Amino acid sequence: MGAQRRRIAAGCLAALLLTAQTAVCTAALPERMESAVSGYTCADGYWVELLGPLREDSAARFCGKLETLREGALSDAAAFYWAIAPDKGVYTDPATTDYAAAYTYLEEHLEGMQGMDLAPALTLSDYYRTDRHWRQEKLGPVLQVLGETMGFSAPENFTLEQGDDFVGAYRPYLPGWTRTEPFYWLTDAVMESAAVENLQRPEQTSVYWEEALEGKNRYDFFLGGASPLVTIHSPQAATDRELVLFGDSFASSLAPLLCGVYREITVVDLRYLGSSVLEEYLDASGKEVLFLYSVWVVNNSAMLR
Repeated sequence: MGAQRRRIAAGCLAALLLTAQTAVCTAALPERMESAVSGYTCADGYWVELLGPLREDSAARFCGKLETLREGALSDAAAFYWAIAPDKGVYTDPATTDYAAAYTYLEEHLEGMQGMDLAPALTLSDYYRTDRHWRQEKLGPVLQVLGETMGFSAPENFTLEQGDDFVGAYRPYLPGWTRTEPFYWLTDAVMESAAVENLQRPEQTSVYWEEALEGKNRYDFFLGGASPLVTIHSPQAATDRELVLFGDSFASSLAPLLCGVYREITVVDLRYLGSSVLEEYLDASGKEVLFLYSVWVVNNSAMLR
């Protein structure tokens, strides 16, 4: 009788766990799981980190950093653009990220730079279910927004590739029953011909690092993951234009899709490369500059060096 009660209780618990799809996911979890998933919610099967409201002190610091670079190390650049990579919490109901406040703040405080609003170009399904990142194969509308402002035609003839199913970077915080999902990326002849110089990982010489497909952080596949500076040389680009792209891992998955437009793309992550030494590694003269950090970085800008 005791064993039967335990089986019934276990079955009820499983039912409760599986029905926690659109509510805060800790609501139906046993106490031993709460610490592992607190700070996350599950909306329509998508796990979302609760980033909270805009921190204006952090946004001010972020704008100050960009302005200092524009007036200093990047003063000879040809043009300046910025955009915020939205967190997928922008698309939940209610939203768990105040992207609109972040965008408005940057728009009001970044002078001499042209902003681009990427939020209307994306939906919740354009992100991985178990990871904070957007899916590269869903970035066509994002490329169109960038192209309309920066003056290029977004490439379209990509080939879709698929890797093994995985659970994303939220894995340590999610319950064991979380389902896996496929990993996708795009390729074409232009990207395959591109050569990469990675300051952090010299052995990684192509836009995609295939070893990451076997690792815990699948998103490191794009440009080899976090690095202070990565330069992409694209001999088959349609133009001789050169781009300096400041960003995090969201920018790393976007950069390969620009190989058909820019002959050279330099990806800089200020979380790992100090602004004070930037001129030692980068000559921005005559190049276009795009700042594309996620809203999470805007809200935690103290990490930028």
